[in-house]
Amino acid sequence: MIVKHFNQSKLYKLYSESSDLFFIGTTTIKNIQQKLSKHRTEAKHNAKSVLSKFILDQDPKQLQIEVLFEYVDFTSDEELNEAKKEYLNNMSTEDNLRCINKMKKYNIGERKAGRELRNNKKELLKIKKRVDKLVKEAETDSDTTESDSE
Repeated sequence: MIVKHFNQSKLYKLYSESSDLFFIGTTTIKNIQQKLSKHRTEAKHNAKSVLSKFILDQDPKQLQIEVLFEYVDFTSDEELNEAKKEYLNNMSTEDNLRCINKMKKYNIGERKAGRELRNNKKELLKIKKRVDKLVKEAETDSDTTESDSE
């Protein structure tokens, strides 16, 4: 039987530097890097879960784990699960769209589509900046022309 040490409970974020997506999890494992290793091992044996597909789709060198909160006064799985549920329910709309806990499925194609969407957003921002600059220049020219005619 595995003994859980709830006085070292953690809420963590698993993510990759090459993706906007992330996973929120909980653990009572003291060393958070051991939890990352456990996730990698489990992904190889259960490649059907959403989390496993996400992990297997990432470059192992870019997969990161970050402790968000540590809870030293918890005494049960229920408290830990409630903390995770509360965190997930209070995320921003943008984070809700990127959180794989909230996805029913994860496809490699979704990652590529997400990257294309980010690239398109960047391109649109560049275009908007150029348009704003042209509008400003046109307004300046218009002001100059009006003052010349007076």
